Amino acid sequence: MPNSFYYYLRGTWLDRLLLSLLLLGIISIGFVFSQGKNVGVSIFHGQTLVAWYPLPQKAVIQLDVQGELGVSTLKIDGMHVRFLSSPCKNQYCVAQHDQHSVGQMAACVPNRVMFMIDGESSLDVILE
Repeated sequence: MPNSFYYYLRGTWLDRLLLSLLLLGIISIGFVFSQGKNVGVSIFHGQTLVAWYPLPQKAVIQLDVQGELGVSTLKIDGMHVRFLSSPCKNQYCVAQHDQHSVGQMAACVPNRVMFMIDGESSLDVILE
């Protein structure tokens, strides 16, 4: 039946495996080079910008940010940013994984401290 979808996908299972690996490799390369330019981390208390650091950082930086409840400590290590400690009760912000890509963010809502990784993502340029 020449009009079926399966008819156009003829080939052995090895052909399909090689094609799948090729597509996976192309997608992986896109993610590796997707960090873009002018990448940095913006740190806020409420709506006020407290600090901005370019990423990646060569040295590990620990930064104390004064919030509503007390001091939140952030760690910047290369391209990875995370909360180390915070005075909030539930500690959801500390439990979050490292953030490392443009557009990712984390916040300690009770303490009103937040950081966001911002910049120009080259992946957006590829998709446009």
